[in-house]
Amino acid sequence: MSHEKSSIGLVMFSIYVWMVCFAWMFLLFVATVVVMPIFPYRRTHDHIAAPGFGFVLKLLFVDLHIDYDPQFDHQQRSVFCQNHVNLLDAFVASAAIPHVFCGLMHSWQFWIPIYGWMMRVSKGIAVPKKSGANRLGAIVEQAKKRKDMNFSILTFPEGHRTHDGKVHEFRKGMFVMAREAGYPVVPIAVHGNFAINQKGSFVFRPGKIRVKVGPQFPTAGLSDEQLTALAKKVQVWIKEIVEDPA
Repeated sequence: MSHEKSSIGLVMFSIYVWMVCFAWMFLLFVATVVVMPIFPYRRTHDHIAAPGFGFVLKLLFVDLHIDYDPQFDHQQRSVFCQNHVNLLDAFVASAAIPHVFCGLMHSWQFWIPIYGWMMRVSKGIAVPKKSGANRLGAIVEQAKKRKDMNFSILTFPEGHRTHDGKVHEFRKGMFVMAREAGYPVVPIAVHGNFAINQKGSFVFRPGKIRVKVGPQFPTAGLSDEQLTALAKKVQVWIKEIVEDPA
């Protein structure tokens, strides 16, 4: 009987999570659209979008702790590289990145009701469907525009959500984009999120998330081989924190 009550409780909590996430995003979308004609998006982000996204974690009873590397520059615009887990990733990033940023995501995600609308409003970068040099070139051009706008960029270099809680190989394209657009890269390691929700599961659980934000790693002047090594270095940096059993 206790197991049955526990299962019912998880289902009810999960329904609450899904409802809160999308309802809150819709409210933030409306508030952002209303305010944007009056204030530039950077101010809207700082006072509405980012704190609003971060506040969702409190509504979901997530115990969040964020630790910044002593050498992390809170003002320098960067390409942030975060391990990819679930729906809460964007909320965690909003709480952790201390200035205006946009996301890098597949173009089809912009058509998701509410979530996609918010990504459009927040100047998200669309990754074209077709692969190859033209695809990377289009991404780099968009990244350069965000640099001119004084935006950072959030990326998930694995390219997909983890299916086992581990950090998998990073794709090099994010690092090429950073170099060509003139950004350093910053690792964000999110530990504990996989215990809250896994890919393909409707169920969410209350839990604790520990975030470590690393220092800026320069990309300027790096060769392709050096970028490959940097991608591996950043992956290992994140992996050691995420997969720490402590």
